[in-house]
Amino acid sequence: MQLHVLGSSGTSPSAGNPASGYLIAAGSSAVLLDAGPGVAMALLGVMPPQDLDAVFLSHRHPDHCSDLFAIFHHLAYGPGAGRGPLPVISPADVWAAMTAFVGSSDAWRDVFDWREAVARSRIGELELEFGASSHSVPVSCVRVSDGKTSLTYSGDTGPGGDLSELAMGTGTLLCEATYQDATEADYPFHLTARQAGVLARTSGVGRLILTHLPPTLDSEISIEEAASEFEGETLVAAPGMVIQI
Repeated sequence: MQLHVLGSSGTSPSAGNPASGYLIAAGSSAVLLDAGPGVAMALLGVMPPQDLDAVFLSHRHPDHCSDLFAIFHHLAYGPGAGRGPLPVISPADVWAAMTAFVGSSDAWRDVFDWREAVARSRIGELELEFGASSHSVPVSCVRVSDGKTSLTYSGDTGPGGDLSELAMGTGTLLCEATYQDATEADYPFHLTARQAGVLARTSGVGRLILTHLPPTLDSEISIEEAASEFEGETLVAAPGMVIQI
């Protein structure tokens, strides 16, 4: 199983780094985790959207879902036209908000097969298990496994929620780290790098990948703060990175 980092910039895209988007590939199966601004273009550099088996959207904030509209146009009117409905898995309010934006387009409903993120989903060779993150809107975290290894992705979250339990024993934790100690705000719905390190340690994960860092942060400081709590391998997600899980 491989992780392709398409974008990892926190809150908004930056020059050369789209917002959140991660491609998980195992054998003939491929699932896109989140589709923030710039992710559709980055995905085209790896594989055509019509070859995806599913898209998972953690929540309805635009930095995590807005490029689904670009994928829609590719599948409805571009080179991917006619591939059949692509499963989109998300909390219920994501689909409602995005459908309201496009209106009652029959094409929208023909292109996407929406499924609510509850319990488990089998997508080709991949098993997806969902939990609830702690954020200002409903967010689903997800654990992806090919039967041999696993990766757990936090979406946006503060302390609490199901993430710690869902990540228990996972090989790789892809975890948001929006703040550092010096930048921590009075906002309970994001993590510091140190908190991500604590979560990785208490969940017994094998490797921690920090993501969703705003472009104003020094990533080396984030690594140092996470590593003060977690002794395993710690790195920061960067666009173009390909990691064997």
